[in-house]
Amino acid sequence: MTKPRTDEGIASIARNARARHDYEILETWEAGLMLLGTEVKSLREGRAQITDAYAVVKDGEVWLLNAHIAPYSHGNVWNHEPTRSRKLLLHAQEIRKLIGAVERKGLTLVALELYFRDGRAKVRIGLARGKKLHDKRADARERDAKREMARALRTVKALVLLLGLAAGPVAAAAPPGPVIRVRGAAGDSAVAVVASPSGGVVRADVVARLLGGRLESQGAGRWRLAVGTAALDLETGSPFATYNGFPLPLVEAPRLVDGAPAVPLQLFSEILPRFDVGVRWDRAAGALHRDETSAAARIGTTPPARDPSVAGPARAAEAAAPAPRVAPDVPDAPRLSRSYTVVVDAGHGGRDPGMRGAVVDGRALSEARITLEIARRVKAELEARGLKVLMTRTTDTLINLFHRGPIANRASGDLFVSVHVNGANPKWNNPTAARGFETFYLSTARTEDEAHVAAMENDVVHFETEADAPRGNDALAFILNDLARNEHLRESKEVAAAVQRRLAGIHPGPNRGVKQAGLAVLSTAYMPAVLVEVGFGSNPAEARWMSSDAGQADAARAIAEAAHEYLVDYDRRRLRPVAR
Repeated sequence: MTKPRTDEGIASIARNARARHDYEILETWEAGLMLLGTEVKSLREGRAQITDAYAVVKDGEVWLLNAHIAPYSHGNVWNHEPTRSRKLLLHAQEIRKLIGAVERKGLTLVALELYFRDGRAKVRIGLARGKKLHDKRADARERDAKREMARALRTVKALVLLLGLAAGPVAAAAPPGPVIRVRGAAGDSAVAVVASPSGGVVRADVVARLLGGRLESQGAGRWRLAVGTAALDLETGSPFATYNGFPLPLVEAPRLVDGAPAVPLQLFSEILPRFDVGVRWDRAAGALHRDETSAAARIGTTPPARDPSVAGPARAAEAAAPAPRVAPDVPDAPRLSRSYTVVVDAGHGGRDPGMRGAVVDGRALSEARITLEIARRVKAELEARGLKVLMTRTTDTLINLFHRGPIANRASGDLFVSVHVNGANPKWNNPTAARGFETFYLSTARTEDEAHVAAMENDVVHFETEADAPRGNDALAFILNDLARNEHLRESKEVAAAVQRRLAGIHPGPNRGVKQAGLAVLSTAYMPAVLVEVGFGSNPAEARWMSSDAGQADAARAIAEAAHEYLVDYDRRRLRPVAR
């Protein structure tokens, strides 16, 4: 007999218990099955196993292989073959997405669960990446750590309960237990945090409304969280949020708490701020802020609604948001025939501070901090010129090198600009004397200095665990061939030259020219892409210049002017009639 599940209308038949042990599940789909009558009757008896089952895409169709459905106990000579291939029923759009997904290196489709939904046989398949031995060991350590943390939390909760009983009842002005503050258009409210091994979960629908967004049910335990221009897809039980099909790891899978969807606090404190929708997390105060003054924050928002499960507004002074940046004053710019998108990437971040430079005002220069400040100013300059801008990061967080390009690709970017701070080669006679600015585009390094810069900027891979970096020169050769076909190499070189021309007018150091190197951050951006080394952090004078407001403003203005100059020229060439 089939085994009942708690989900209404769903009866589980078989689960692949080893799938999540052997694979990292990136995304899941529900598919129908083309079955014979004896197979359906056998499934109703619960006689199936999918431990070795997987799916393949063949001739535009998806087939389930190695799924064992035992012969029907009362069947006859026309009984079915237990392990025959069975066609899966999916929408054409889902099949196209699967075709693109399985073509990526090392990914496969595995069967996760076989079940009846409202009387119809369904199978859940997952896009999976095989785990290495060290990944499995890391998962085992994480499970052990979570068990220890859960045990400690239970002890703490018991102590808190005992202390509360001893102290007697106290009238609460906020929900019981740990809380965070959410400060948005609805005022200042307190939201309860439910304890969990990952650091706590919060009601997604409540926090979304207080931030001026919404949480929509997509059915079957799936949800869409929309705040400003950011829309993230969530699924109960899946430790990933997806943005346009791109997986974003969560420290804990969403789940239902008292019938409402709950997500890890990390989703609002770390992931959502990356999308530049005006959301920022104040760790010290334990508060989420929504700055409605940003353009991205205003697009696609819904009026915030008060929720009875959260406390009332606090004093207006506590909810006051910081003053927005003043938009730069720019002269009238040439009009473009269409809207262009520039993706601005602030190098390094989070666990990877980048290069540590000279001491300025009592602290060493941090590349991650300087690049983020300049990138924010570049964004403001470009928007003042009528361009759309997406930043790969807006806070001090680490974004995988090989994820930055796909972020730009999914935004249909027209230009990718990565901002960095240079560091002197220690093999030079006088490293601290090195000065100047240079701009790189993707190609093989020609000189030792170019190879040094590539090695320094690619070194961030050591901090990353979310994805495997391409190895060897084969991946780079493939990318170069693809870029050459689309003339991106030539266009990137033109952008680099424009950046150098503009920086030469404001920079205190020498022009080191346009360079080329195998830079990982540029290798996955399928558009004209450059990496700008604004100056040498190892040089005390340039470190002071890059740390100053005036220096950052001048550098950002020069980079923005170069990007706009290139796009105006490209727009003109694109509209130029072709001679016959």
